[in-house]
Amino acid sequence: MTDRLTGHVALVTGGGRGIGRAISERLYRDGAELAICGTTESVLRDTANALGNEGGRAVFWQRCDAGDEASVQQTVAAAAARFGKVDILVNNAAVTLGQFPRERIDVPFHQLDRAVWDTNLHINLTAPWFFAKAVYPHMAAQRWGRVINIGSGTVYSGRGNCAAYIASKAGLGGLTRAMAFDLGREGITRHGVRSWPRRHHRQPGLCGPDPDRPHGRCRLRGDG
Repeated sequence: MTDRLTGHVALVTGGGRGIGRAISERLYRDGAELAICGTTESVLRDTANALGNEGGRAVFWQRCDAGDEASVQQTVAAAAARFGKVDILVNNAAVTLGQFPRERIDVPFHQLDRAVWDTNLHINLTAPWFFAKAVYPHMAAQRWGRVINIGSGTVYSGRGNCAAYIASKAGLGGLTRAMAFDLGREGITRHGVRSWPRRHHRQPGLCGPDPDRPHGRCRLRGDG
């Protein structure tokens, strides 16, 4: 436990498991008041209870449909009401393999159906925009904030049978850079963190098998 983030309030989307949980744990252990949201109440509750029992500070959690702007606005408002502000946002939530049968998502770009394409872009790109818009007034009012978007190294390395996911994460990288110009003058910085192919709760081989990395791996790289 440290106190480097004491006095700050962090909201982590998809913060109940996987990379999101790891991020939540680090922010909490560095002293931030923590709010997490996601789609599965039991997962959120378990994570919140585990951290609260460890550190003695309650973690706020709320179920949220990241693809619905009204739900996003309500979640941010509830977190701000609980802690008085939200000044760190981690846009981590993303489409999971389990949302579609493998035969629909693990295919080359010309075989993708429109629903898979639209869902990837909506959750991986539009939803982070929803959250950034929702937290903006809180950050602008105090002229301090941090928006951290979790991207993907596959944007730079490429990967087969992964067109919708990679396209959505490439768009998120562009949004992150554009936000830097819009927010910087108000004391709000944006950061992009690239995660690399990995095995975790979303099931092995998120975008199909990779013969060059049979055991998967996880790396994080900063992008600004």
